[in-house]
Amino acid sequence: MNAAFVVDFRKKSLINYEKSSDIEIKSSGNFAFGIGYKYNNKYSVELRHQTSRDLLNYAGWRSNYVGTSIIVGYTLF
Repeated sequence: MNAAFVVDFRKKSLINYEKSSDIEIKSSGNFAFGIGYKYNNKYSVELRHQTSRDLLNYAGWRSNYVGTSIIVGYTLF
């Protein structure tokens, strides 16, 4: 089991919307929680969920970015 605070470092990111000016995508942090299993000290699998974060900085527009990942690993050494 694990938990983390994810910090987002963005570069210049924009949404080009034809009917208006460009919309800036902003940085924001969020939390991630995971649970996994390691087999024979070599193979691993983890299910990780990231909580919601708002990416838009535009009047009246909202976004809800949520992520869930399956991470598969192999230990070399």
